[in-house]
Amino acid sequence: GVVFAIDATTLKVVWKFATRGGAGNCNNVAAPAIVEKYLHVGTAAGIYYVLDRQTGAVVREIDCHEPILSSPAVGADRVYFATLGAQVYAVKPDGAVAWTWDFVKEVVKFDGNRWSGEEWLAQRKDRVTWRDHFVCSRDICLVGKTVVIPAGGRTVRFE
Repeated sequence: GVVFAIDATTLKVVWKFATRGGAGNCNNVAAPAIVEKYLHVGTAAGIYYVLDRQTGAVVREIDCHEPILSSPAVGADRVYFATLGAQVYAVKPDGAVAWTWDFVKEVVKFDGNRWSGEEWLAQRKDRVTWRDHFVCSRDICLVGKTVVIPAGGRTVRFE
């Protein structure tokens, strides 16, 4: 995918940034967020970028190893985003990772390859139920300092 910065007055392209990821990126980027002097955006290739909003230069690149389809949620001193596989990241405005949390490991108690049906069946002794669902593909919500995510048919809150 390509991120464009467009001058609001002239409607001319100020800069553009082509994300990496090849065919795995499917030319998709999530909706971006502006935080201070940075632009935050995730990609279907699983790479989260923090760009200088004036120049488009990469400030930080975080390889999350799975698609990011949700828009970042901006708080007072943190930016939050989630991956398709229900990993939640809290980063500082410059993109430095403050903490991560993994629904699949913490709640579902699965430490294997979350994308392997064979590993799920082996760990679950050939019985997988709706409670094992973990996908978090939609936007997360931030109210004050409380982060709310939909994951696995549950709502998870962080403070």
